[in-house]
Amino acid sequence: MNLPNSPNTENKTTQDNAKTLLDKERYLVEEGHVHLTGIQALVRLPLDNLRLLKRIFPDKRFAYFISGYEGSPLGGLDINLRRIYPILKEWNIIHIPGGNEEAAANMVWGSMLHRLFGPSKVDGIIGAWYGKGPGVRRIADVEDHLQMAGLDKLCAAYFMSGDDHASKSSTTPHQTDLVHFANHVPTAYPGNVREILEVGKKITLASMISGLGINLKVETHVCDGSQEFILDPEDDRELAELFHAFMKSHQDYTRLFNPILLRPKVLENEKELLYSKLPMIQEISREFGFDTWKNRNLKSDFGIVATGKSYYDLLGALRQLNISENEVEIYKPMITWPPDMTSFREFAQGKREIIVIEEKRAFYENHVKHELFNDVNRPLIIGKEDEQGTTLFRKNNNLDTDIISEVLGKRLAAKEPFKDRGIDRILKEKERLIDVSLPINIKRPPGYCSGCQHRTALEIPGHHKLEGTVDSIIVENKDLDGHPVRLEITPKHLMGIGIGCSTMSIIDTLASNRAVVIGPMESEGLLWMGASAFSYRMHADQGCGDGTYFHSARLNISFIRDAIEHLKLHYDIEDTNQTLLYVDNSVVAMTGGQRPVGQEDPETAIANIQKQGIKHIALVAEYPEEFIHLKKKYGIEVHPKSDTLQVKEEFSKKPGLSVIWYVQKCAIEKSRERRRDVDLAPKTRVHVNPEVCEDCGDCGVEAKCASVWKMDTEFGPKIKIHQFSCIQDFACARGECPSYVRVYTQSGQPLQRPDFSKIHIGDDELEDPRRNLDPNKVYEIFSIGIGGWGLMTAYEILARAATQEGKHVVKEDDTGLAQKGGEVNSNLKISHQHTSLNEGFDIEAGEADLYFCSDLIGAVNPANLVTTSKKKTVAIVNTEKIPTMPMIVGKETYPEVKQLIDIVNEHTIKEKNIFVNATEIVERLFKDFKPTNLFLIGLAFQKIPEFPIEHASSIEEGIRANDVEVEKNIQAFRYGRLYAINPAKVLSLAFPDQISNDERLQSYRQGLSFRNRTLFNHLSDKLDFDEPYRGKFSREIFELIKFQNGSYAEDFVQVVEQVYKREQSEFPRREFQLTKTVADNLFKVMAYKDEYRVADLLTRSEEIKIITDQYEAGEIKKIRFLLRPPILEHIPWIRNLKYVKDKFEKDGKWEFPGWMLSLLKHFKFLRGTPLNVLAWGNPIRKQEIEAIPQYQTRIEQLLDTLNDRNYGLACEAASYPSLATGYEKVKRIHHETAENFWHQKFTDITSGNGPLKESGSTAALKSPDTVSSAG
Repeated sequence: MNLPNSPNTENKTTQDNAKTLLDKERYLVEEGHVHLTGIQALVRLPLDNLRLLKRIFPDKRFAYFISGYEGSPLGGLDINLRRIYPILKEWNIIHIPGGNEEAAANMVWGSMLHRLFGPSKVDGIIGAWYGKGPGVRRIADVEDHLQMAGLDKLCAAYFMSGDDHASKSSTTPHQTDLVHFANHVPTAYPGNVREILEVGKKITLASMISGLGINLKVETHVCDGSQEFILDPEDDRELAELFHAFMKSHQDYTRLFNPILLRPKVLENEKELLYSKLPMIQEISREFGFDTWKNRNLKSDFGIVATGKSYYDLLGALRQLNISENEVEIYKPMITWPPDMTSFREFAQGKREIIVIEEKRAFYENHVKHELFNDVNRPLIIGKEDEQGTTLFRKNNNLDTDIISEVLGKRLAAKEPFKDRGIDRILKEKERLIDVSLPINIKRPPGYCSGCQHRTALEIPGHHKLEGTVDSIIVENKDLDGHPVRLEITPKHLMGIGIGCSTMSIIDTLASNRAVVIGPMESEGLLWMGASAFSYRMHADQGCGDGTYFHSARLNISFIRDAIEHLKLHYDIEDTNQTLLYVDNSVVAMTGGQRPVGQEDPETAIANIQKQGIKHIALVAEYPEEFIHLKKKYGIEVHPKSDTLQVKEEFSKKPGLSVIWYVQKCAIEKSRERRRDVDLAPKTRVHVNPEVCEDCGDCGVEAKCASVWKMDTEFGPKIKIHQFSCIQDFACARGECPSYVRVYTQSGQPLQRPDFSKIHIGDDELEDPRRNLDPNKVYEIFSIGIGGWGLMTAYEILARAATQEGKHVVKEDDTGLAQKGGEVNSNLKISHQHTSLNEGFDIEAGEADLYFCSDLIGAVNPANLVTTSKKKTVAIVNTEKIPTMPMIVGKETYPEVKQLIDIVNEHTIKEKNIFVNATEIVERLFKDFKPTNLFLIGLAFQKIPEFPIEHASSIEEGIRANDVEVEKNIQAFRYGRLYAINPAKVLSLAFPDQISNDERLQSYRQGLSFRNRTLFNHLSDKLDFDEPYRGKFSREIFELIKFQNGSYAEDFVQVVEQVYKREQSEFPRREFQLTKTVADNLFKVMAYKDEYRVADLLTRSEEIKIITDQYEAGEIKKIRFLLRPPILEHIPWIRNLKYVKDKFEKDGKWEFPGWMLSLLKHFKFLRGTPLNVLAWGNPIRKQEIEAIPQYQTRIEQLLDTLNDRNYGLACEAASYPSLATGYEKVKRIHHETAENFWHQKFTDITSGNGPLKESGSTAALKSPDTVSSAG
C-alpha cells in the first residue's frame, strides 16, 4: 500500500474515487459549515485525527485501523465507511469488518502491536473498535488484556460503543460505561454530533499519552441525530499547542507496554494501570478542558451536573420552566470516569446541593459521591434518588426534556430565585399536554418487508391461520422418576426465534406458536438443550439468520450434537430432538444489507455441516434448480420453498439434530439489485380484480406482505397489489381467491414511467411564497412517516437546505425497528444564523411548530400528538389509507379517515391544517410513492409563512446533491408548491379521466339489450335515493341483470321497495339506512360469485383496461387468470389424479387464458340446473342458493319486530351477509361467523320491546334455479 507522508485533500485520485461531491463535503472539507449525522461524524473522526496528528508530528507517519460488528445504533457505520474506501485508502485508514465483536476487538488490539512483528511501515496507529451494547459485553476479555498490556508509543485506541438506552433496536437496554468500567476503560460521553468530533480528537490524544484505550459512548439519539456546525482549523492549532505544552510539563511520565501478561510483569502492569495511567486520564481531562462549568460566576449554593445528551435536554427543560440557562450553575463532564475531581471539587465548593442528571443507572453520580464522601463540607448530592431515598430521575429507559423538567421543576420551584416563575402552573400545563386521551388506539407496528423471506421460512406446520388455531400433539414420555406419561401438548410445533429480522415473526399478529424467549446471538438452539431434559416436549425448531450463523451460531451445531449424545450416554434421555433452520438471505438486512463476514455459499455451508456428523440435512430454496446437484453430491434432499412446511413436519420426526438450510435472497436486496440490473427482475406481475375480490383477507394471511393494500370501492374495501412496492414474490396469489390476474411482460420494468414532457413545471412558473420569519425563533418540525418511504432522506435534504442558507440545524431520526414498515419519526430544529441552537434532539410536549405526517395512522399516535399544541402547531397530513400489518392480515380495519382528521384537528390549529392524499397524487403523476414526502415539503414550503427555508433553490439543490431520481423529486417538490397555490390544477393533471355518475349509468345501459335497457331505466328510477347511493343502487340492478336476467333484478327491487316504503312512512328521518343495508346485502346474496360470474367479472374490458393502463405500450405479452376450479377439489376421482394432487400441494392455481373465461360466462343459463357440472359436489354453491330465500325470511322477521328503539340493531342484523366473504374454505369459515352474528343481533332485538306495529311481508325471492334464463 502507498503510504504518503501527508494526506492530500486535493489529490486527483481521491477526487476521482470519491463517489459523490457530498461525501467530499462531509469528510474532506476543513473549514466552514458542515451538516453531519452522528454516524457520519464517527466516519469523519479518523480523518480529523490524522490531520491533527500531522500537525502535531509533522515528521511521523500515522495510520488507522478500524474494525467492529454492525448493530444499531451503529448499524450504518460500516456501510458509510465502505462507501468512501477510495478516500480511506489514500489516508492510510484500514477498515476490516469483524466476523463478530471479539474478532474485531482482537484485530484492533493487534494493530497496537504492529512493531512487535518486525519493522513497521508507520510510526503510529490509531485503533478504533465499534459495536453495540451486547458486543461491548462480548469483548470484555480482549479489552481487559489491552488495558493491562498498555499501548505502544504513538498508538491510541478507542471503543465506539453504541448505547441503546431505550432498547429501540435491541433485545435489552444497554449501559456500556458500566461494562467498560469493570475493565478499567475510561469513558467519554459526547452529547451531540459536534461533540463527537471535539471529544474524539481529545480522547485520541489522551489515549496516546496515557497508554489506555478509551470508551467513546455514543447513545442512540446522538447516532441517529444530525447537526450543522462550523469547522475551524484554528481548533486543531490550539489543541496541538495544548498537547505540546502538556507533554513538556509531564516529561517525567512513563508508561509500560508489555503485552506478555504473565507474573510478575502483569502485576506491575496492573499497579501502573491503577496508580499511574488512570490518574493520568484525570490529569489530561483537567488540562485539556474536557469538563465545562457554565455560569461559574454565579457562585450559587446549588448546581446541576448533566452528562452526555442529558445536558442538552436539561437546557430545554430550563427553558420550559421559564428559567434561562444563564441563571443556573451547570457542570458538564465529558469524561464520566475516572472523573476530574480537582475541577469537580472546585465546582462543588460552597454548594449545599448538587443535582446530577444522567441516563440509566447512576455512574458519574456514584463516582463523585465516593470521592467526596470523606470531605467535611461535602454538599448534598442527589440524582437517581433524593435525600429521603425517593426516586428522582429514573434508572430505567432514557430521559428527555419533558421528564427532566417535571422532576427538576418540583425542586427548583421551592428555590428563592425561581419562586416567581410560575413553575407549578407550567408543570400542570405540561401534564395536560402529555395526557393525550383518544377515542381510538391504533398504531403502526413494524412488519415484514414486501416479499420477505422470513415470512415463509419461519412458518410453522400445524398453524391454521384462518381459523386462528394450532395443532396439538399427544406425546408419550417419562417423568424424572422414569414413569411413563401420556399428555397433550399445544402447540404441536414450537419455533425459537433469533436476533435480527426474524424477530418480526414475534410481532406477527398471526403467530401463536413462537418461542417465548429471544436470546442473545449464539444462543440459537442452546436454550432448548438446557430445557429439553426437563420438558415433556420431544422436539423443537430453532430459526437463525445467516448473519448470526456466520457471527457465532455455526459453533452451536457441534455443541448441540455433543449435548444430545451426552444426554443419551449418561442419562438415558433419548428424546431430545431439534431442527435448526438457517435462513440464508445473503445479507444482514436489519443493519443495512451488508454481506456477513466469513459468509459461505450454501453448498460450502452444507458440506461443513455434514462434516460435523449431521445426517439429516435438507435444502429449501426459492430456485431449487440451482442446487439440484447437491442431492447427488451430498445425498441431501433439495426442495422448493413451497415444500417448507412439509419438510419441517418430516424433520420434526427425525432423531437427534437435523438441519434445514433455507435459501431465498433478502427482498430489499433483490429490489436493490433489480434497480441496478433490470434483467434480474421477473417478467411477470400479478394484479387483483377488485370486482372479484371479496376482501376476505386470505391473501394477506398467506403473504403477510406490505404491498397488499386495500382500495375503497362502492362495494366496500377491496384488495389491490401496490405495484410500486411489490417485490414480485407472489405469495399473495396463494390465497383462496380467483381474483388474481397474471401479466407477462417484455422486460423487468414494464410499469408506466412518468412523462415529464407533459407534467414538467419550470423553476420560474411558481410564485415565491410569503415569509414571516422571526430571527430569534427556533422552528421545530415533528415529522411522522413509514419505514422505507423516504422520510429520513427527505428531511436530510431539508436539513441540508437550511445549512446552505446559513441556518443552524439539529435533527434526529427515530427509527429502531421501524425501517421494517413501522412508524418512523424525524425531529428537525432550525434557527436563524444569529440565533444559538443549544438544543436537545427531542421536540418537547407542545413545542412543534409543524406537525408533518406522511402517515395518517402515525399522526394519531398519542406519543406523537404530545408534541402538538392548539396554539402554535400547524399540521400537514397525507390521508392515503396505508394499511398496517394487522390490517393486511385482517385483524384490524382502517378507521374512518374523517375520525383521524378530527383527532389531529383537535390537537392543532384546525384553521391552518392541510389534509391531502399526497401519495395518490404522486403515484398518478410520477408512477412512484416515494416522492410523497417531497410533495408535502413543497406544500409546507409554499403554504406556511413561518417555514424556515426561504428559497426553493436551497431545497432543490439538496435534491440534486442526494443524486437519486433528481428530476422526479424536484418535480414532486414543485407539484407540492403548486398544490398550495392551485389544488384544482394539480388534481386535474393527476386525475384527468374521472367520469360522472350519469356517464357511468350510460355505460351500463349500453351494455344491455333493448329490453333489459328499458327495464334497467325503469328499475333505476323506481326508488328515490340521493346521490351517490342512487348510482350504487343502479349498479346493483345492472349487475343482477348481467348475473341472470331482468326478472331476477325485478325481484331484487321488489324486496328493497317493501323496506323502502316501510321506512318512508315510519322512519322518514333515518335517511333509508335500513333500506340501503338490505339492498347492499341482498345484492351480495343474490349476485353470488360462482364460476360464471367470476368469468364475467374477470374478462370485462373495463377491468382489463385498468390493468393494461398501468404498463408502458408494448410491454404486455399475455394476460392469464389464476384460478383454482372448485370442481377439481370437490369431485374425488378428479382430486386424486396425481397432476391435480401435486398442483394443490404447490400453489393450487392454474393459469387460464381470457378466451376460455369469455366462453364460460355464456353458460350461465346452466346455473341452478342439474346440468351445472361446475356445482356438482360443491356444498358452497348449495349454501349460496339457499341463502337467498333465507335472507328474505330474516328480513321479514326484522320488519315484524322493527321499532324506533331497535332500528340500529336491525341495520346491523341485516348486514350479516357482508361478513360471509371469500371463496370455498374461507367462505365456509366466514359463513359461520356471519350466522353467529345474525343470531346474536336478532336475539338482542327480540329480547327487547315488541314491534311498533304489524308489517306486511316482503315479496317472495327466487333463486336462480327458479327463474327463467331468458332476458
